[in-house]
Amino acid sequence: MLIEGSDDIVKEANVLAGYAILNYRTVASFGNADLLIKQYDKLMQGPVRLYLKKAHLIGLSFGFSNFSMFITWAILYYAAAKFISDRVIPIEDVDNTLLSIIVILFGA
Repeated sequence: MLIEGSDDIVKEANVLAGYAILNYRTVASFGNADLLIKQYDKLMQGPVRLYLKKAHLIGLSFGFSNFSMFITWAILYYAAAKFISDRVIPIEDVDNTLLSIIVILFGA
């Protein structure tokens, strides 16, 4: 799942990594491992920033969806507890009240 504009840079970084892996003896004999790592890091800086922005957006939307679900649960349970404590709902119907809350939540 590449972000638009980062696929060429990622391909170039993958080619560099593949070259280093296939020619590891040459890389090790010339002592170029640090240079290749620095080049790979430099190539991946742009895509990493783009992916971090996307990850933050996904995290915020996931957090908001969980928040909205749990706040709905809290409001329903609070309302049920308030109705029960104010004797609007008879104590005999508490089981049915909680069951109806669960049905509403899972149905939604």
